[in-house]
Amino acid sequence: MAMKHLADLRQLEDGFTETDGWPNLPCPACLAGTLAPKDSDAMITEQSRLSREMREIPDAEPDWISGYFHGSLQCRLPSCGEIVAVAGEYQVKVGAGPHEYQGEFYGNSYKVQCFVPALSLIREDQAFPQRVNDLIVAASAVLWMDPSSAANRVRAAIEELLTLQGVPKSHISKSRKRIRYTAHKRIELLKERKPRFTEAAGLLMAVKWIGNDGSHGGELTVGEVLDGVELLNHALELMYDTSAADLKRRAAEINKRRGIPRKRAAKI
Repeated sequence: MAMKHLADLRQLEDGFTETDGWPNLPCPACLAGTLAPKDSDAMITEQSRLSREMREIPDAEPDWISGYFHGSLQCRLPSCGEIVAVAGEYQVKVGAGPHEYQGEFYGNSYKVQCFVPALSLIREDQAFPQRVNDLIVAASAVLWMDPSSAANRVRAAIEELLTLQGVPKSHISKSRKRIRYTAHKRIELLKERKPRFTEAAGLLMAVKWIGNDGSHGGELTVGEVLDGVELLNHALELMYDTSAADLKRRAAEINKRRGIPRKRAAKI
């Protein structure tokens, strides 16, 4: 299954308000808990210079205020308590919070640009290659500020995955020159050489196309990169997660024996 918290991460793309509250973000340390502001003073806002200048204009409105924020989130699980630093931009907006001014309610709208340490984007499973996991973490580190760069790192994770599966990076041409395979060709080679991974190869191809858009000057959104991450996660499950196969094997054994196999009691 795809990571459930991806839906919460998608909420960060367009920002969130004081009224909305923080999404249920996954703790990057324990992966079991969620993050919340450390305390009531966890988020500090600083107006930009332009915002301060605009505030000096007569009849200035609250929603002219904007700038930057930084603060600390903490894992809600007492057994973990990991601290995550966060920073980004904020804008005062009508209806975004509980603060009243001349009959209107205002509050801060936040747009995250950085988490330290980076949030997990993919289910970290011991069966998944560590190098692939590391590249996804590297993608997460820049996702909120530069989605296209994050997509390139996701694409690099595909290349690493193909290498780990024994798919060659290049070949010798008829003119005896070494020619590098494209990611597209390598995915096709995976499907040809390991037909059991045909479905996974189709998913990897879709992730590759998303990465292409980021590499060739296209401006990707956070949501589009998360689409690629979700597809990659499912491909990894098909290739490395043996739980489904184990369940099928156990079911076949039970059906064959017409019941649960019982161990014979040892004779004394």
